[in-house]
Amino acid sequence: MRNFIKNFTLFIFSIIISIYLIEFAYSFYQVSGFKANKWSNLGRSKFDEYVKLKKTNQKLSVKIPPSFLLDKRKITKKIFPLSGISDRLTINCNESGYFSKYYSDRYGFNNKDEIWDKKVELLLIGDSFAHGACVNYPDTFVGNFNLKYNSLSLGYGGNSPIIELGTIKEYINLINPKKVIWIFSEKNDLEGIMKEYKHPILKKYLKEENFTQHLPKKQNFINNIQNEVFEKEFNSFASKKNKFLNFDNYKLKDVIYLKNLKNLIRWKLKIDLTEEEKVKEENFLIFNDVIYEANRVVKKYDAELFFVFLPFYPGLSEKDSKRFQNYQKVINIVKKQQIKIIDLQELMFDKSDDPKSFFPGRIHGHYTEYGYKIASEIILKNISN
Repeated sequence: MRNFIKNFTLFIFSIIISIYLIEFAYSFYQVSGFKANKWSNLGRSKFDEYVKLKKTNQKLSVKIPPSFLLDKRKITKKIFPLSGISDRLTINCNESGYFSKYYSDRYGFNNKDEIWDKKVELLLIGDSFAHGACVNYPDTFVGNFNLKYNSLSLGYGGNSPIIELGTIKEYINLINPKKVIWIFSEKNDLEGIMKEYKHPILKKYLKEENFTQHLPKKQNFINNIQNEVFEKEFNSFASKKNKFLNFDNYKLKDVIYLKNLKNLIRWKLKIDLTEEEKVKEENFLIFNDVIYEANRVVKKYDAELFFVFLPFYPGLSEKDSKRFQNYQKVINIVKKQQIKIIDLQELMFDKSDDPKSFFPGRIHGHYTEYGYKIASEIILKNISN
């Protein structure tokens, strides 16, 4: 029995050591020049796409999310942009075998610029889904909505609720919409709210009723900030291709939690290994305040707020999971504000025999053209009721 226990312990220990050796090796590959050049050769890098298109289009940029600026306090000391560079062909992302692109409007969002000069009926707020990742404009939410209503999207990838509240406060007076559609992404909206809350400028949107940065009048400043960030990112990309190993973004914590290996397995086997997290109660309290304030502002402009819940891949299934508990808390917070809820878990995912078909490659990410179309039809139907 002693020998058995000894051998079994040695066996388990050997497996653990082997797994971590693979994780370490793969983590080094992730920051290697070999990978950077391989991705370039496969056409996977948005910066390579930029280099290719720059030859024929000088008014070109790559998407720089406002959330990317949260760690750049020196740059955002006086002004925190809530949009990207204006009037540029902007490279977005690639999940379906092509890089989605759009011409940014006068304020740096993914819209047809001429719609700003029309009577707008729908205003869309949210993160990357509202922004239109990773499809071209006609297949985005706002592209679908514009088939029926004049619509504008002020969503941007990486946004969480405080940035979204700030976006409403900064731009709603220019639009005066009839309806505001808040796209809430289950996966990351609550996770990012605390980081936004800790930024001194963004916090004011929640704590001060009349706070504004007057961003529509400062688009040139926003362009300068975003251009500076883009140039640094582009130079960093170029240097990675020439270095054997680049540890600028290497995180030992990711290695400890086997993040690289999990991502590899997820992509190869098309499964999701994301760990469920029970969101801290403080995050829900802040979210409650954000929704209250957003509803107040929307009503001030005689508009109606609709809350759209987008489930993360492939939808909620286990009713006793932490994930389902988070979902219930979010829905209950919004219900208490008497805001109409369009629950795509109930109206889209539960009614589908194959919810994975809404996602590129049937793995987690953003919607395909088909996913956006179905979701758009449901939203439009429910705001018309």
